[in-house]
Amino acid sequence: AGLRRAVSTAFISVLVLSVLLSVFGYFCSGAMMCWIHTPEDIMADGVLYLKIYVYGLSFLLFYNVCTGIFTALGDSKTPLYFLIGSSLGNIFLDYWFVAGLHWGVAGVAWATFIAQGIACVLALITMVKRLRQIKTDKKAEYFSADMLKRIARIAIPSILQQSFVSIGNIFVQGLINSFGSSVIAGYSAAIKLNTFTITSFTTLGNGISSFTAQNIGAGKVDRVKQGMVLRKHLPERNVSMKKKKQQGSCESCLYYEYDEDYECYVCEVNLDEDEMARFMEDRFYDCPYYRLGDEYMIVRKQM
Repeated sequence: AGLRRAVSTAFISVLVLSVLLSVFGYFCSGAMMCWIHTPEDIMADGVLYLKIYVYGLSFLLFYNVCTGIFTALGDSKTPLYFLIGSSLGNIFLDYWFVAGLHWGVAGVAWATFIAQGIACVLALITMVKRLRQIKTDKKAEYFSADMLKRIARIAIPSILQQSFVSIGNIFVQGLINSFGSSVIAGYSAAIKLNTFTITSFTTLGNGISSFTAQNIGAGKVDRVKQGMVLRKHLPERNVSMKKKKQQGSCESCLYYEYDEDYECYVCEVNLDEDEMARFMEDRFYDCPYYRLGDEYMIVRKQM
């Protein structure tokens, strides 16, 4: 019930946001192109492309939400397949619309719109099918203000981080536009290489955001802190981690449970005296009984 409530809350919020942004983008496209000093000889094409592009904002936002949900469920491959298919389809449609049908700038925009739309629809269909496979006796509410606050608390820092870069690029683009369309063409080609270069840093940030959100959603806030500690010591432990397959922290172990009678955490494995001594001394990194208590694996099995 909680998962469905979170998904429906995210979808409703994104729907409202996408409608507002689409309306604003469509009616203010000309003004936005003027704000960044777009030359007159490419103004019409720029406004046309922007208007078509904002039609697909809903597809883009919904696809990103589906990607986040897939990742939260421990499935990062499905959105990757959709992304690869969308990218290849976009390339094919670009060539067909521009070189074959001679649609020009509008053809590039419509190719992006169609590719994003297909990826979004496929992701939504897959998401709905998987959610239906999760059985629950409780009926989930469609929208929860408290859930929206929890989602925003995790999402806003990542949004601000990436927005600062995008806003900076807008100012740079406005400066470049003042030099004319020839310089714009050269800059557009160069920025592609720059985007490719910084992709690794952007991906790292997204990975950390997913790691944090997954563990907070599972109620394992301590794992976030442990992840930061392990990251600091990762180079030192790299060699030893390759040699030892069964490693980990008691706090992430399947057998580490809270005993209500003793009011403390205990190990459910029947340990001998030496093993119990190591357990009490927190020497658990080479424990042969370690099994990762992976909540996401349980959810995947249910799906």
